[in-house]
Amino acid sequence: NPENLPLFVIILNKMIFYIEIIEDESNLFFSKDDIDDTIEVVKSHISTIKNENNNQTFLPEAENSDIAPFNKIMLSPQPSVGIKLLQKVGLLAIVFPQIEALKGVEVIDGCRHKDNFYRTIEVLDNVCRTSNDIWLRWAALLHDVGKKDALARNIKNMHGHELDSERIAATWLAETSIEKDTRKTILWLVRNHMKALDLRVMRSKYDIWKLVKHPLFRRLEKLASADLHGTLNENGIPLENFHDILMRPIVSQCIENE
Repeated sequence: NPENLPLFVIILNKMIFYIEIIEDESNLFFSKDDIDDTIEVVKSHISTIKNENNNQTFLPEAENSDIAPFNKIMLSPQPSVGIKLLQKVGLLAIVFPQIEALKGVEVIDGCRHKDNFYRTIEVLDNVCRTSNDIWLRWAALLHDVGKKDALARNIKNMHGHELDSERIAATWLAETSIEKDTRKTILWLVRNHMKALDLRVMRSKYDIWKLVKHPLFRRLEKLASADLHGTLNENGIPLENFHDILMRPIVSQCIENE
């Protein structure tokens, strides 16, 4: 019964309606002013939404055929559109504070670090260009969620952030209705997304073989490729292509050999 839903769920569903309009460029029935007016209305309800939600994270009904509002965004052709809109109106901090926390460019002891919020949703969009796999998309959204914690340990780099990301993702996923095996899939992809990039330098044939022969490696390959595609040089061209990493002789041999 819609009347029994928390206000933030009702508002989120309304936002989905406008997000779909924004994504459909051929839809001319609504003007930018209409959408801007709606955004202002949502902003005016934020304090009420926070009180009714009691600052709890929104949990998607991920295993149900009638998927929750946030998963509707995740299944859209370009999820960044909806996620940025939620951030703009203040809903993201309510429905997914872990992702909201990534926003902002930090300068620590003279070291400038990129905005991991925009970097994350860029990688998510890149994944969506090659896959409709909802769990791969969730892995893309969560793969760098631990970077802030890693940065707190080491101001010059974020080495080991994949383990922080796995920990934060595991805590959040454990509170959802997502089945245990599916959670394991998402967490394996999050934990190993940097290991896929380590194929550039790995020398142990056993370690390479163990990774590339894993049942989830093809999914990991798409995540790593999307991650690399978001790292551009000064001319806006990707610095690396994951396919080139896979063509490294020792790696390609392990892929070809059973």
